[in-house]
Amino acid sequence: MQIVIGVCRERVAYWEHTDSVEAAERFVIQRGAATGKIVDSPTYIHLGRERIVNIFLEQTRASHLCFVDSDNTLPPEAFWALAQRDLPIVGATYFGRRKFFPPDVIAKKWVDGGPYSRSINKKLRETVLEYDLPIKPQPQYIESAPLLTVDVIGFGCLMIQREVLETLSEKYTHIFGGHGEIGEDACFCMHAQNEGYKIYLDLGVQLGHLRIDEVTIANFMAIQEWVET
Repeated sequence: MQIVIGVCRERVAYWEHTDSVEAAERFVIQRGAATGKIVDSPTYIHLGRERIVNIFLEQTRASHLCFVDSDNTLPPEAFWALAQRDLPIVGATYFGRRKFFPPDVIAKKWVDGGPYSRSINKKLRETVLEYDLPIKPQPQYIESAPLLTVDVIGFGCLMIQREVLETLSEKYTHIFGGHGEIGEDACFCMHAQNEGYKIYLDLGVQLGHLRIDEVTIANFMAIQEWVET
């Protein structure tokens, strides 16, 4: 197994917590998997992601590409845990960090096949309670936690097997270009689903999303007790 870590930075300056990415990389290395890191310079994010994919595809021995955003914090097990799921596309659980909005999980389901999508907040909360998952105010890894099948997922920490990117690169040029009402993340997901790939949300890999503090599952669960979804 060889995992390439792709860190894409927008023109916006985020608060960075680089040790979380480095700790997750060290965890993979300690378990005998080779890793590499591609850090894209500030640019429009869809262009940065496309460059990272192209660099990854040139590294013929690399088996997985894991995108991670520089404003997310990770448990050290994050990359390893996602890779061990052995799924074509699987992402970590994290939440929107907008100051004046309730935390919203960055994963959705299509409405009537797209391009519009709807929240899975209610389903996520029900699953956390059903499985009695720990609720902590910091990133955490929960072994053997459930997966949810979703239609759209963010690239804050997303593991993609090589086969997927090789398949998609043959179908269209701009892998992360936005189309109409959807952005580059959703565009990628729609193309992947059209090729028969399923997309999974791993409830066992939980991230923080940085403002000045971390937005975590603890914030989400506290607010979802009274927010109608």
